[in-house]
Amino acid sequence: MKYEALNPKSEIYSILIIGLFSFTLVVLFLLFPVKQVSAALPTFVGCSASAVGNAAAITPTLPASIQTNDILLLFLETANQAITIPTPNGGTWTQVTDSPQGTGTAGGTTATRLTMFWSRYNGTQGNPTTSDSGDHQLGTICAFRGVITSGDPWDVTSGNIDATSDNSLSATGDTTTVADTFVVVASALMDDAQNFGATWTNVDFANITVQQNVTTTAGNDARLGVVTGQKASIGSYAATTNTLTANSVKGMMTIALKPISGTFYRSSAYVISQTFDTNAVNGVGYASLIWGGIKPTGTNVKIQLATSNCANGATNVPICNSGAWGTGGSDYYADNGITCAITNYYTPAPNVLQKINKCNSQFNNKRYFRYKIILEANSGLDKTPQVDDIFIVWIP
Repeated sequence: MKYEALNPKSEIYSILIIGLFSFTLVVLFLLFPVKQVSAALPTFVGCSASAVGNAAAITPTLPASIQTNDILLLFLETANQAITIPTPNGGTWTQVTDSPQGTGTAGGTTATRLTMFWSRYNGTQGNPTTSDSGDHQLGTICAFRGVITSGDPWDVTSGNIDATSDNSLSATGDTTTVADTFVVVASALMDDAQNFGATWTNVDFANITVQQNVTTTAGNDARLGVVTGQKASIGSYAATTNTLTANSVKGMMTIALKPISGTFYRSSAYVISQTFDTNAVNGVGYASLIWGGIKPTGTNVKIQLATSNCANGATNVPICNSGAWGTGGSDYYADNGITCAITNYYTPAPNVLQKINKCNSQFNNKRYFRYKIILEANSGLDKTPQVDDIFIVWIP
């Protein structure tokens, strides 16, 4: 059996050719897990297309392209006034440890408060709506992928305020206990007239990136900033610093998102079989296929066939020196019940017979064949299908 670029570790236990009345079945027993790889740093997906600022309750929008188990962080700025999420709209929102961080007289012009909530996206929840804190509220949601899929999504968090109105920002660091954390740094400023400087600094982070910088002119005005950095090694990380363009009091937090622990599966892998000879000089009619194994919820098994009258996949019998398996007339095909195409796949459940009835002109009257199996893990990368055997049925 030939394995391509995403090959999993696999073994063929036996190959049997069995005659059954007028049918012939090729039975291939194999153990085919999608190969596990080491844990990787979580990644940034995106933030709300636009932040929401208002003197009344707000409804920040979920980022685009989010997937089940992505971690959503909701960043809220108020004039040091308490804010909640009374309308979660199908989600579960929990305040992050060390939140909130506020300073100044509640509702005053020199006050700010940073409040952070988190949610693990369930695939169906909608945009949450906050309470009305008083003077104003400014909010944005950012999404992150590859974070642990149960429990609190962080390894450590930190928070601090700076009650002095100056242009020096310093968000307190912390000490991680696991490798490959993705650290999110957030800061709230008291007015939209103040801005963050272009350069954020942390000697312990790689790839420091500004992900969001938004304002509101509602009430006493405000600004929110979100920055991320990568911390590959276990241990302490220093304060994250920035020089503002104007003086402000500040509320600041960091949250070190924890990667999926141990190992996880590749998102997909495929295997291409060896070439099988039906020994029928005039070719055969390919009737159906069936496979056995395990297909956990959220995973997928996709199958295609390629046929040829040349053992090497060429298309010019009997010379057989033009073309090859996987190209031109010997490409891998499947039908969707209507049309036969290289973009279609057979996706039957385990032990369910799949008829081959729309690729007759492509497959039939061909002596040799190969199959291609694609395995796809679930979105959390913690489940994978397993193919134990596949039966290809043809009629001489």
